[in-house]
Amino acid sequence: MTDPVKYALHTPLEVSPQRLEEIKAREAAAQPGPWLPTGDANVLCAEDASREEDVVIAYVYEPGATTDSARIGGPVAVANAAFIAHARADIPELLAYVALLESLLGDRAQDSDLALAAVRLERQKAARTLRACAEFEERNGNKPEARALSAAALCIENGDHSEGR
Repeated sequence: MTDPVKYALHTPLEVSPQRLEEIKAREAAAQPGPWLPTGDANVLCAEDASREEDVVIAYVYEPGATTDSARIGGPVAVANAAFIAHARADIPELLAYVALLESLLGDRAQDSDLALAAVRLERQKAARTLRACAEFEERNGNKPEARALSAAALCIENGDHSEGR
């Protein structure tokens, strides 16, 4: 089985909007579910109200099996049948989850932009206050304090905090 962490670290995780639309189109075109393995787990079927019999979705063979031995429910065939059967419900759930995450990320990006704008505004206010204090100190003859306050205002305006240390 693939380790999901190793897979994520070595595989680009971005799924393009086009790829998502392709997945959605395949899901929408597929036979509606639920899909269920039959008693021998080698045939997947879906209920169809318009027919008396279920619709056969797939025949699942054990690796290396011939059509003569295909109905033997080996462990790999049973696991594959379960995976395929669950895909009918899992894919729509995953698509909905991706949509939710995209929505949340969009909201977070907007919140982040608003927070950044608020920080910039506060920095402008702080710089104006420091400049006013520098002018006050200059008028009162405190040139070293005035220079220090002006330098601090400049650092805040430029986003550089190293000179304030």
